[in-house]
Amino acid sequence: MTRDFKLFRGLFLLKIVKSNCIVVLLFFAIYESSRSADIKCQFGDTGGFAVVGMAYLCTFYNANISSEESAKINNVTGRHENLKTHDDVLGFYSTGNQVINYFPQGLDKFFINIKTIALYSSNLKEIHQADLKPFPKLIYLNLYANDLEILEEGLLDFNPDLKVVGFQQNKLFHIDSNVFDGLKKLSYLWLVHVPCISKNAMTSIEVQASIATIKDKCTSSEFTSLNLKITNLENKSKTLSPDLLRV
Repeated sequence: MTRDFKLFRGLFLLKIVKSNCIVVLLFFAIYESSRSADIKCQFGDTGGFAVVGMAYLCTFYNANISSEESAKINNVTGRHENLKTHDDVLGFYSTGNQVINYFPQGLDKFFINIKTIALYSSNLKEIHQADLKPFPKLIYLNLYANDLEILEEGLLDFNPDLKVVGFQQNKLFHIDSNVFDGLKKLSYLWLVHVPCISKNAMTSIEVQASIATIKDKCTSSEFTSLNLKITNLENKSKTLSPDLLRV
């Protein structure tokens, strides 16, 4: 075998390896992209929100977020009005005929000035502190008529400017006793058709009365007991040998 032939064969094999690597990387890029989702927006001024009034919003159009993977927003599309841009968007809004089982992740990368979040009748199953943390300017949050069952401890810790909060007509069986404690500007708290309280508070005084009721009646002892057991188990696991934790 000549030296030139060996060199040619080596370069040919290297080219194949490089090609295979490119194919693999392209496959993973396509796979990851397929797991994320695009959000289609109808941009425009929308009114009727307490405290907020008229605001330039992204109204979700045909949203389909049925898994945690598809909740990772890859792109936002839609035509802006009157030379406006994403920076002019003050909130996002969804009402009926949408599948939003999980809170959309990454919208703060597109919209940096979010003050309003209104997801109505969108089949939302859960909401967590991490979902709302990227929106420190939030003043209006309404998750009306969804499938929420739990409001966790510290849920709104990173949204201190909230003035309006609504969880009405959800399936809540546990509301942590401290959820609303840090909201000094809260003027409206809508919880009608929530089993343990079913009341809309429309003034600051009524808000405080509702919070007191929540602390008394809306903290599920079963949920608290389960959390305590999990915490104790985690604490014990830290002191046990790794061999003892194997099953």
